Amino acid sequence: MKLPGTSEHPRKITINQINNMATSSSPNVDEDESLKGCEVFVQKHNIQQILKECIVNLCIAKPERPMKFLREHFEKLEKVCESP
Repeated sequence: MKLPGTSEHPRKITINQINNMATSSSPNVDEDESLKGCEVFVQKHNIQQILKECIVNLCIAKPERPMKFLREHFEKLEKVCESP
C-alpha cells in the first residue's frame, strides 16, 4: 500500500505523515486504518512514554554525540526489557 502523496513503503510512516492523516479534512479509509494501527502499536508498546523519557535524558545530558547517546540509551533499554 502506498501512502497518499508518497512513494514510501507503509512501514516508513513519518511523524508529518501521521500528523497529516490526523488533521486531514477528508481522510480516506486507508489513512484512518493506518493511523489507528499506528496508535494501537504506540500504546501497546508504551512508545510515547519511552521517547519522552529518552528526550528528557538527552536534554539533561547534552552529549557531544547525540546519536551515540541515543543508540546507547536504547541498547541499555533493550537489555533491561529483555531481562527476566
